[in-house]
Amino acid sequence: MHTVSETDHCMNSGYGVDQLTRNVRELYPAGFRALHQVVLQIHGKSMSMNGFLKIDRPKGRVDLVAQTPMGGTLFEVHICRGQQDIILTKGFLKEKWLGESVVQDLKRLYLVPDFNSCHICEQEKQILLCESDGQRVVRYCFIKNQQSSLTLTEIMFFNKNRLIYKIEYQYESGNQLPGAIRIENKKTGYILTVNQHIIPDKNPSDRR
Repeated sequence: MHTVSETDHCMNSGYGVDQLTRNVRELYPAGFRALHQVVLQIHGKSMSMNGFLKIDRPKGRVDLVAQTPMGGTLFEVHICRGQQDIILTKGFLKEKWLGESVVQDLKRLYLVPDFNSCHICEQEKQILLCESDGQRVVRYCFIKNQQSSLTLTEIMFFNKNRLIYKIEYQYESGNQLPGAIRIENKKTGYILTVNQHIIPDKNPSDRR
């Protein structure tokens, strides 16, 4: 079992908070489209779907259309500057569940986070950026690659010293963008595996 106390046994790090938070913010381009192949596992059942995603990070905008493998639309999610709109097409998915799961997944994966009360520690094989807010802790885990730069490999969310949510990133050789993502939400009891193909926008909105 993962507990937040694992972050306590650290050596002093030569990396700065600004450097690591910038790595998180710049994990993705400012604007892009993505094609997703998704497998959702929940309550012992498995569901496959495809996702068509458009992201504008400076505007805080996310647009997702989820479809069955045959092309039928399951649902749409639209997020813009903190407001969200969910459109259900198929009745077996509940709007409340989508709001507590898919919407939160999209925000945590793709929107630029604000960082407060961060500290860094260096373990033998990884660098940890830890953000604390009372009993809640978010831990960003980096590994050093051969070019001496850092690669974000996972994000863990703790509440009252217990791991409640985890994101794992996998990268294809030579690609700095994540090619696969695995999400485990212990609170709602699902595992989401995503293979993604990212197409950067030519004119993201932060270029003026």
